[in-house]
Amino acid sequence: AQADPMRLTLTTPAILLHGDRDADVPTWLSQNYQRARGTEQARCRLTIVPDCEHFGLVEPSHPQAYRMLVRAIGTLAAT
Repeated sequence: AQADPMRLTLTTPAILLHGDRDADVPTWLSQNYQRARGTEQARCRLTIVPDCEHFGLVEPSHPQAYRMLVRAIGTLAAT
């Protein structure tokens, strides 16, 4: 229960990247998490990555996902 992110307050901005072909974690889980962040919590943005499965986000050869990941890190680092 203590490690459940739904129960924790988001105190730093977050960008969620979720592959639309993820067979390990359903997309609705990230959508529910993003929706549950209230206005009193840090900003949380969700991007669904097309044609991407679970590990595609960290695979440099994926045509879009890896660039999106690097961009998200840069965006967060600038805040």
